[in-house]
Amino acid sequence: MSVCLSDTAVVLSGGLHDNPQSGGTWTDLNATGQLSNGIFNASGVVPGTYHFLYTVHGNGPCPNDTASVAVTVAAELDAGDDASTTLCASEFVFLTPYLGGAPQPGGIWTGVESQVGLFNGWLNAGLAGVGLHHYRYVIAGTSSCAPDTAILTVTILNGPHAGGDVTIITCS
Repeated sequence: MSVCLSDTAVVLSGGLHDNPQSGGTWTDLNATGQLSNGIFNASGVVPGTYHFLYTVHGNGPCPNDTASVAVTVAAELDAGDDASTTLCASEFVFLTPYLGGAPQPGGIWTGVESQVGLFNGWLNAGLAGVGLHHYRYVIAGTSSCAPDTAILTVTILNGPHAGGDVTIITCS
């Protein structure tokens, strides 16, 4: 079974098949210290695969029976932290470095109010226009972990404008 690092109550019996008999005992084969009464706390370990053994004690001449569960703990997804920045209308920038924290690559950028000026994570501030804009960065969820989202608030300013170049021709 696969879980996310943030999962604090993984019910190990969910990884068993064929309607197992209740009343057995669980053994943490990796000695993580994160197992209590068949509940595994994935937030207390590093990403990786952990093994557990479920034992139902035999009675009379019948021996014990065991089944194992392997739990793969995946790292949490990280879209970074919400942040704010100010840009000039003349700028064309990649937005991800403006987020706080350490955002994972591979996410999708969308404009909250509008997509205008946004191209695959690149923002043409002039096309977006002067004003306040919000952009959402999403790392898609996996079978183990929920998606993660960060919002970038961008204020776009006009910036200075010296006018256009002119060539003056004079006669002598």
